[in-house]
Amino acid sequence: MQRISLLVSLFTSLLIGGNAVASTSVDQAEQLFERYTALEQAYDPAILELYADDAMVTRVQLLPDGTRKVNQLEGRWYKDLVRQMLPRAKVEPDTISYSQMSFTGLEDGRVEVRGMRHSARQDRYQPIQMVVGPTATGEWRILEERVVVVREE
Repeated sequence: MQRISLLVSLFTSLLIGGNAVASTSVDQAEQLFERYTALEQAYDPAILELYADDAMVTRVQLLPDGTRKVNQLEGRWYKDLVRQMLPRAKVEPDTISYSQMSFTGLEDGRVEVRGMRHSARQDRYQPIQMVVGPTATGEWRILEERVVVVREE
């Protein structure tokens, strides 16, 4: 009987510990996303350091004729592209906001972030999805990003 009690106690501890890890991961993801939005609003190039060099950044454009155009860039190339575009973005600023955000812990310790991104200048909502988590060095970074853009022209 004591053995069963010990096993139940051990199992319960593992479950609680697992939830603590998931909670910590979600907390880390929320902090990363808060930093992301603050840097984005400030047009601060430090936002680029939030992306892992091997991150996969995907932009899906849904065209008026129903076709899809998919662009994918590895993190290091995406960072170079955004670094070149930042000066222009500062001259033509936009107010970006996020809503309906959800943070879901994944089994591997990473966190999926989903929500809607709103551009005030374009008056358009776009679904956004990220996977964030620790890199090999333990630093939390954006590992994947996917944005869907609906073209109405």
